[in-house]
Amino acid sequence: MKITEKIKDKLIFYSLIIFLLFGIYYFINIFAYFDVQNLCYINLQEDILSGDKKTMHQAIKLLKKNNKEDYKNLCRFVDTISEKYCFAFDPRVESKNEDPWQPGCFVKGSKIIYIKPIEETSNLIIQKRSEEIKKFMLMSKNYWEDKK
Repeated sequence: MKITEKIKDKLIFYSLIIFLLFGIYYFINIFAYFDVQNLCYINLQEDILSGDKKTMHQAIKLLKKNNKEDYKNLCRFVDTISEKYCFAFDPRVESKNEDPWQPGCFVKGSKIIYIKPIEETSNLIIQKRSEEIKKFMLMSKNYWEDKK
């Protein structure tokens, strides 16, 4: 009797621990992108009125699926993706586009990239966001590698 009770108690204890860890993981993913397996954490800042954090999550997952090396670089050189319009005339903004309503940018000296807020959810939007994240991640990568 005692052995089965000990096993039962340990099983309940470990089940609760696992349940708690999954709960923490999903709670973190509400506010950020967190990939335990690759030790990747990226803060996602959503524009509450005109943005969609879900498409940012899906765009990062698409990048991970399509190109592991770019995904690793994203995890290394970007710590925040923010749904905001860029300040195109800020001298710290690195962009090849002079349009003040550009789709995004990288801020030199930080690991922050900005992506234009979009409310739509479609495969095309997710694909476009994935490409933009990759483009601005490469700017961040180039900036930080040049600093070494």
